[in-house]
Amino acid sequence: MNIKIFVRLFSGRVNISKLPVLLAFLCTSVFAQISEQMDLFDVPLQDLKNVTVSSIDFSNRSLNDSFASAHVISSQMIENMPMITLADYIELLIPSTNIVPQGNRGAGPGIRGSARGGGVRTLTMWDGHSQNRKDTDGNAAVLYSPLLNDLHQIEVVLGPGSIKHGTGALDGYINFVPKSGQNFQGSRVDLDYGSDDSSQRLQIQHGERYGNNRDFYFYAGVFHADGFRLTNDFGGSMASTANERDKFAGRDEILSGDYDPSYKLSMNWTQDRFNLKAMFENLEFDPGGVISDLNTMAQRTSLSVQPKYTFQLPGKSSFELASAATFFDKGSIRRPINENTEFREIGGRESAVELRGSFQTLYFNGHELTLGGQFKWLDTTSQKHYFSADPTTHRAFVDGKWQEYSIYVEDIYSMSDKTTFIAGLRYDGAKFNDTFRFNDTFRFDSGDLDALIFKPDDISHISPRLAMTHRLENDFLFRAGFSEGFAYPISSIYARTFRVNEFLESRGLESFDAPEPESLQSLELGLRGDLVENKLMFDLSVYYNRYKDNSSFVNFRNNPEFLPGNLGVEDIPDDVFGVVTTLGNDLDGYGSELSLSWKPNTTFFANVSYSYAVPDHVDAQDNESTGVANATLSEWSHFPKHQLKSDMSLKFNNWQFSIAGIYQSGLEISDRFTTRSNAEDEYVRVNFGINYTMYKQTSISFIAKNVFNNNTPRTTFDPSRAWQGALGSDERLLYFGLQHSF
Repeated sequence: MNIKIFVRLFSGRVNISKLPVLLAFLCTSVFAQISEQMDLFDVPLQDLKNVTVSSIDFSNRSLNDSFASAHVISSQMIENMPMITLADYIELLIPSTNIVPQGNRGAGPGIRGSARGGGVRTLTMWDGHSQNRKDTDGNAAVLYSPLLNDLHQIEVVLGPGSIKHGTGALDGYINFVPKSGQNFQGSRVDLDYGSDDSSQRLQIQHGERYGNNRDFYFYAGVFHADGFRLTNDFGGSMASTANERDKFAGRDEILSGDYDPSYKLSMNWTQDRFNLKAMFENLEFDPGGVISDLNTMAQRTSLSVQPKYTFQLPGKSSFELASAATFFDKGSIRRPINENTEFREIGGRESAVELRGSFQTLYFNGHELTLGGQFKWLDTTSQKHYFSADPTTHRAFVDGKWQEYSIYVEDIYSMSDKTTFIAGLRYDGAKFNDTFRFNDTFRFDSGDLDALIFKPDDISHISPRLAMTHRLENDFLFRAGFSEGFAYPISSIYARTFRVNEFLESRGLESFDAPEPESLQSLELGLRGDLVENKLMFDLSVYYNRYKDNSSFVNFRNNPEFLPGNLGVEDIPDDVFGVVTTLGNDLDGYGSELSLSWKPNTTFFANVSYSYAVPDHVDAQDNESTGVANATLSEWSHFPKHQLKSDMSLKFNNWQFSIAGIYQSGLEISDRFTTRSNAEDEYVRVNFGINYTMYKQTSISFIAKNVFNNNTPRTTFDPSRAWQGALGSDERLLYFGLQHSF
């Protein structure tokens, strides 16, 4: 019998009341079995680069042969790198990415300069099915998740990918591929404790194969943490008023104590040609951020069930029928901070049910042809939850039903063993039901919001993709491609536009056009290959992006020139304070990434990447409203111009050392943004880990997150939200661990 128990014991406060529960979980697994899992050092570099990536096209090509700028974080890296949350892995390991704290929405990814709105423009998927919410915030909260042991790999693709994934895959996408009984057999238990946030984490997993194409995998994880430690380092230009700052003056304490645990359950079952995946995750987190959010707790809950059946057809053909039903809860709690404030629970729910069919054939010599279609039903409802108590109020939430549909075709033509051409086209549409209702009684109590009923216009979009790869004589792979991504406007945007237009039309004034689907057209060139055979590999990408139909929020009080007619700021009611509209000019940007991977032997492994991203042809007047660039229009205002990332792992006898770090150039502060005064400093973060094997079955470990305790805030979508909370503290965190196998 062989059990592997991984325990990290934190040096800090430990919630003793939870220890019996955690130990009980541990004791129930004493007789579980686990097979030997391959160590990161045992995997050849070539194998790391030749992993299958399921999310780039319809054919499951290897990473080394792909025509996109793709990066994979393997399960070995998840287990060996000194990280805690998904945001840690993406921020420290993936080039041209920036983590975007968004207050009580969570943390969204920014990619290649696009950090506007965070998770709305970057698609997150669980095994190829969208997990993005359509009402407000995409899926920003998932990056705070520390429950990771059920992931086989994380696929991150830089650049648009709507030809396969539809709406949301605008600037890139992240696909979480779960483990199965095919790639994980046995049982494992992980138990962790944390320092300043008093975090505790338990993860249990079991997988087994019981025949050819027959396997089963199960995972359960739970995590609990207190909130972040409040400081008075607000800097010289915080957004909140002096009165709001006074609420927290002199306080240096943990704003927490009443969090429920975060938890996750998942399973993956394959029986011949049938596969069923299911995942339930509840995240409770303290968002930190701007002062008015310091009393807020946030909750995101999701349930996803994904059945799939593959039919084998004559003529080297197959048909895959897949479905997904996903149910979301979104909520937050505003805690009273003095006698003048009240307890509020805010939120709503959303559901998405989709049916997808794809026909794939190799019948035509040299061609891999895919034809398919998808239909999805969506529903959002405020003041209702699927999995928790009903909220007492709502904020900027839309009640509505609509359908999304698509058809697509893609052909991968292998002209020779060296040259491949890819051509694809996808049509997407959305049809909205007759009655949408906008609810925003938390912010405004104008008395007539119940009558705010509207119908958005139906919309559609066409996404093309053209690409090619060519294997050079020295085995370098050259790639070139044009692709497009798009994102439908989120439903609350339609509601705000409708409310403003209702007011303008009552005055006989011209109304604003409803936003169109945003799109990104990208031209990319790349080169990858071995510099030293199977020891040193590189991947170089250069790109030029054009953002079209950009939706931007215009606050009339800050930009009264957008008010039509002779209206002044004093003429507009509180709930008509701004509009989301499509500004006239396109927005361009360009940049590059260079990644190097070095593995000279079985004791050392390293990655380093450099990325560069700047805007181009930004109109000064549009920038006044969008704020995407600095005053000189030479740098993105929400995204670092320069990023340098590196990670290294060294194995020496019984010792293993790992280090990962990031450098980002600073943010140019202007009067438009308010943040801590050190936001213009360079952002540096380093994580460090040690593992020592005392004998064959036992090892101890130490991890330090943010070694130098650097509190420079990230260059973010909203710079005033500079801190992170219970699922991602910006302070230094120290971890001690024990690992034992029976």
